[in-house]
Amino acid sequence: MNTAKAVHKKINKPLDAERKSVLDFCFVIYNNGSVSLKEWLKENNFNQEECGLMNLDHFRNVYLIYHQKQLTEGRFKGISSGPDADDVSLSSVPKDLENIAVMNFNKDSYSIYCREYKEYQEWEEKRNEQRYQSTLSHGKSYDAKNMMHTFRLLNMAEEIALYQQVIVKRNDRDFLLKIRNGEFNFDDLMRMVEEKMQYIKVAYEKSTLQDKPTVQIVENLLVQIRTDFYNIK
Repeated sequence: MNTAKAVHKKINKPLDAERKSVLDFCFVIYNNGSVSLKEWLKENNFNQEECGLMNLDHFRNVYLIYHQKQLTEGRFKGISSGPDADDVSLSSVPKDLENIAVMNFNKDSYSIYCREYKEYQEWEEKRNEQRYQSTLSHGKSYDAKNMMHTFRLLNMAEEIALYQQVIVKRNDRDFLLKIRNGEFNFDDLMRMVEEKMQYIKVAYEKSTLQDKPTVQIVENLLVQIRTDFYNIK
């Protein structure tokens, strides 16, 4: 079910091929509100490489911005060292130099984005293309095969509680194939899962099954299986 949810999320919220940078998560206080750093740079005809940052005391991930034109000598390091940077760059700022703006770097959101971007790239690289195209073709945006097996296992779990046996030959084949063919919406399936989980919980509360297996019986069964196997070989 987790895999089906992950596929649902990745298909419906695909990430751009071009990775975002630190600059996309920076915002400048402006006119009693805020604007993105990129908008602010464009409006002022600045390049980020010409700017310098200094920490603002007592404020997490908030920085004072300065510009190269304010210096008589030396250079600032820029706001970011490049597209792959994981944090902003800080510069040495002359004492008493007045800042031209205040900026916040939403570092938490950037860290989450970087993790999701990495996971998305790995998913694209490793995904089963045939199953992915099948998922797209039925238009329900979830891994239908994975979802089918989810319901099969849930039904079998309930049967174990009710009948105290594993039923391999399925009498719910038609229902499972409908899931496999993408005939249900994702949200409807999630509601069915929640309902099934409640049924299973009640079934096990009423079941006469032992909470734990009898270890000696299990060990004897294992020995017998191995003995029969090696005798056949």
